[in-house]
Amino acid sequence: MTKLQITLTNPETQALSYLASRFGYDITRYVKYLISRTTEDVVSQIPTIPMSPKAEKLALKTLKEYEKGKLSWTDNIEDLLK
Repeated sequence: MTKLQITLTNPETQALSYLASRFGYDITRYVKYLISRTTEDVVSQIPTIPMSPKAEKLALKTLKEYEKGKLSWTDNIEDLLK
């Protein structure tokens, strides 16, 4: 999670206060609402591409092996090269 601290000009504060009051929000809650809506819009535009049956079968097999503890996860490429 990221904490964000911003400085607003007086006109920005007034505009956001006005818009926030229409929802019964304070400025902080309203800005969080705007960010949430923007994120939702962006995520909804990410295309979903279906896997081929062969790739899906391999992915499901790999997931089962991982769940059984036969595989492990790493974020370090160096671990794979050892």
